[in-house]
Amino acid sequence: MRRLIIGTSTLVATLAISTMFAAPPPPPPQSAQDSCGYPSGKAPALSSVTFSESDSLQAFEYNNTLRQIRAWYMDEHALTLGVRRVVAKTKTGTTTTDYPITPYDSSMTAVNPLVGTTLLAGSLAGTDLATWNKEYGFQDHGRPLFPALFVTDVTLDPTAVSGDWQMGGVPVPPTTVYGTWKGAVRTVDSTKATTAITVTPDADPAKNYWNGIPDIPAAGFGTNEGYGSELVWDVNSLNLAGGHTYRFQFMVHDGDQNKSGGDAGEACVVLRIGIIKE
Repeated sequence: MRRLIIGTSTLVATLAISTMFAAPPPPPPQSAQDSCGYPSGKAPALSSVTFSESDSLQAFEYNNTLRQIRAWYMDEHALTLGVRRVVAKTKTGTTTTDYPITPYDSSMTAVNPLVGTTLLAGSLAGTDLATWNKEYGFQDHGRPLFPALFVTDVTLDPTAVSGDWQMGGVPVPPTTVYGTWKGAVRTVDSTKATTAITVTPDADPAKNYWNGIPDIPAAGFGTNEGYGSELVWDVNSLNLAGGHTYRFQFMVHDGDQNKSGGDAGEACVVLRIGIIKE
């Protein structure tokens, strides 16, 4: 039996059952820590970066029978699936680089979705502007704009966070996306004294609310702001060890990106991965 800690709430659950559900608490005040224990410390530490849209992550579930980790997103704008184009401006000219991204269509389903550029540094990165400012010393370590899962094995150390974005963890895109989504264009202007970076999301598709979402969280759907998505990670693709306990950090970006550094949400859950007997 393990404790699942979500924010200030503690749930005790036995993961022998086929499905486990956890919902994040209401969004905390900006100065309060979220369910991942951030922000903490001071800039330029990455742990001090604030996430302004964590309430867009509404629920989480581990289904041991299907070996799936699921997260549900809801916002007034469609989920950002990734950066489909990077426009790089230099004193010698402008270069446009396109990256494959799964287009949204009426099926509202993307299996093994293409999420644009997955580079995490450099002019062609698919990241936001969280650390590209004077306060953070213009660190080239933005948060991935594609939906991402960060994983830490906490079996031997329940306090471990080595796989978190803040600690340099590796983001894993989802294996399936349901609902609505859209791409974005990242512009890097190196003609200025300090390189200027902007992220411009594409236009929203029609609102789907919770239509096109095949799975319902155990506690039901939460608030309905117009654009819903379900993100699924295949546990078998994550190379996790059965019987181990993991900290999962979910990270998403909403579709307007109008706040300083980018509108991102994060949430963390601790889950014990069940053992499947052949």
